[in-house]
Amino acid sequence: PTSIYEYYFTVGDDNYALRGTVPVHGPFAALASFSLHKVEYGETGNMTYESLGSVNGQYLVNDGDLSLLVDKNNIGSPSKGDIMD
Repeated sequence: PTSIYEYYFTVGDDNYALRGTVPVHGPFAALASFSLHKVEYGETGNMTYESLGSVNGQYLVNDGDLSLLVDKNNIGSPSKGDIMD
């Protein structure tokens, strides 16, 4: 089974989603992939995703931890003190 983990956040006026796709838990979780998407919310609550590419990520099987690293240039170049929701 494939598990998809998503984390949504906002920088300035832009909405983003980080997605970790883990095809199989256990030793084959090494095949996990990680991506960044820009998200637009429609008036009826529907969402559209624009892929911004892959990001560095890691899924630690024994700990059940998922970590993702995003280059700030991919999310509007936030500066020190900028608010991220």
